Amino acid sequence: MKKSRDNFLTNNLGLKVIALFAAFCIWLIIVNMNDAEGIRTFYNVPVTIEHSESITSNDRVYSIIEGDKVVLKVRARRSVREKLQASDFKVTADLRNMTFMETVPLKVTCSNTSVSEDNIKVTPSSLKISVENKAELEFPVKVSTTGTPAKGYAVGRTEIADGNTILIAGPESLLAIIDKVTLPISVDGMLSDSVLEAGLKITDKNGAEFTEAQMNSLDIKTIEGYTITTQMKVKVELWRLKTNIPVIVNPKGTPAAGYRVVEMTTTPETISLAGTEEALQKLADGFILPASEDIDVNGASANIEKEIDLQKVLQENSEEFADLKFEDDAATTIKVKAHIEKRGNKTVNVSIANLEVIGAPGGMLIKLTPADKVPVEVTALTEELEDLDADSITMKLDLTDYQEPGNYTLPLEVTVPTGYELASQVTIIVNIEPEVIETETAAEGE
Repeated sequence: MKKSRDNFLTNNLGLKVIALFAAFCIWLIIVNMNDAEGIRTFYNVPVTIEHSESITSNDRVYSIIEGDKVVLKVRARRSVREKLQASDFKVTADLRNMTFMETVPLKVTCSNTSVSEDNIKVTPSSLKISVENKAELEFPVKVSTTGTPAKGYAVGRTEIADGNTILIAGPESLLAIIDKVTLPISVDGMLSDSVLEAGLKITDKNGAEFTEAQMNSLDIKTIEGYTITTQMKVKVELWRLKTNIPVIVNPKGTPAAGYRVVEMTTTPETISLAGTEEALQKLADGFILPASEDIDVNGASANIEKEIDLQKVLQENSEEFADLKFEDDAATTIKVKAHIEKRGNKTVNVSIANLEVIGAPGGMLIKLTPADKVPVEVTALTEELEDLDADSITMKLDLTDYQEPGNYTLPLEVTVPTGYELASQVTIIVNIEPEVIETETAAEGE
């Protein structure tokens, strides 16, 4: 039995070794196929700046032109590639290695020891920067709001806790393109005064917002010199919104002879304003335009129209209209129209019964001429003249200063209905003489 077993092990030994080697090769091929080398790409990998003081210590600054974020292509086996993350890589730019072309070579390291630097390709391969003198300028900061407060409210005042002016230091060329600095905040749904936080937004003269790289090139401080790291606090004061406020505008001057101003109208007829309670209380009678906005109708014989920007009126009369404002994005322009129409004249004979005599002298006879009806000339729109009733006109004669006998031509105080005017003064002849008692004279004669 032992001999038979030995023969089994030694018979065809060469073939058995070849078969074993072939099996190992097949296994190796299968393993290599399942764990083959390949490339994995990582995008927008940030670059870390090192030793920036090599530039900034000389009162210079740098700004990144290209290369603050890179693309990495990593060659590795599948088992390694699948475990890799972007955070495993660190891309650095040592500013001490800046070339005369103002480029800095990039170095990439990987925390996974299975990946060597030779197996990593970085694009771009260098950081492109611009080095220039450092400048510092003051810039005003304006709060910009988005959204709408709760119904019935509008943003009244905004106040930046650290002041409305900041200091910005950085490359001269970068400061030169700054157009405005804002603090954008959302007031959507706000119900009461609040303190909010917002990050600075810098916009260039083309309307583009500064990139992260540009912002990182700047040092921002308050006017007192305190560094602004992230956000600034803004106090937001809400004002109540008052709607359906009539706009009142007055005519100035006198229309041409025979014409009058019938009415003043505005389109729209009413506006909405937000303000403090005290300011809104002053609008009980409406929004009365200042005298500078009166419509000049002097010598006019036709309608006159004018557009008025009420926002400009508020700004130019800030003391008179303090603590009032329009809602954001509200239309602020109105059209004002002075309606001017031709007048006509009409003579109305008013009964002497409509005359009230005041201060008549005692013991005197008063005779009036005319004695029955007084002609009163009135003026109004032609169509209104047809509706004028003589009994709607009243007259008053004051004899307080006429107590002695005599013959007088005196003015009457005439009251005409609304919409009508006297075309000329109305007078009456008054004869005052002593009263004669005939009965007493007859008795004496007997």
